[in-house]
Order: sequence, then structure tokens, then C-alpha cells
Amino acid sequence: MIVNCIVGLLMGAIVSEHKQAGEEIINTNKELTFQNEEKEKRAAELVVANKELLFQNEEKEKRAAELVIANKELLFQNEEKEKRAAELVVANKELLFQNEEKEKTGSRVSHRQQRTSLSKTKRRKNGQQNFPQ
Repeated sequence: MIVNCIVGLLMGAIVSEHKQAGEEIINTNKELTFQNEEKEKRAAELVVANKELLFQNEEKEKRAAELVIANKELLFQNEEKEKRAAELVVANKELLFQNEEKEKTGSRVSHRQQRTSLSKTKRRKNGQQNFPQ
């Protein structure tokens, strides 16, 4: 009888342990299921984020290509402006030269006009007629 009691107690303890182990397994499985669901959600979020990054990279590459073209155009325009600036420097030098020549010629003409005017005045005073020269 004592043996039966001991066997009964042992059997009860074993059943209790099995029950407890089964509950632990169930709880562990629930936790693993929850973690897997969370990982799947995170994986789905990462897929969406990767698609967005791919799109943004494509847009940046397009913009970079546009900027390369714009830079080439700006380089061309700068070269043209430099050529035009050089042409304007030459034109300014030519204008300066022409102005200097006009001033020289103008002072000669002015000098000649003054002499002619003085001659006419002297002839008038002397009673001479003005004849065209």
C-alpha cells in the first residue's frame, strides 16, 4: 500500500511535470509565433523601404545626368562669354585708338579753322574781300 501511495505520488509528480513541460512548450511556441510574425512584419516594411530607396536612387541618377548636361551647357556658355569678352577688349582698344585719332585730327582741323578765321578777320580789316579758298 505504501508502495502504491509512493507510486501514485510519483505518477502524480510525473504527470504534473509533463503537464508543466507541455505548458512551457505551448508558451514557448506562442512566443516564437509572435516573434516570427513581428519579423515578417519588419521584413515587409524593409521590402517597402528598399523599393522606396531604389526609386529615390533612380531619381537621383536621372537628376545627376541632367546636371551633367547642364554643366556642359554652362561650360559652353562660359567659353562663348570669354570669347565675346576678348572681342570686346579688342573693340574697346580699337575705339580708343579711333578716338585718339579723331582728337588729333580734330585739333588739327580746329587749328586750321582758327587760322582761316584769323585770316578772314585780317582781310576784312584791311578791306579785302573774302574769296573762297
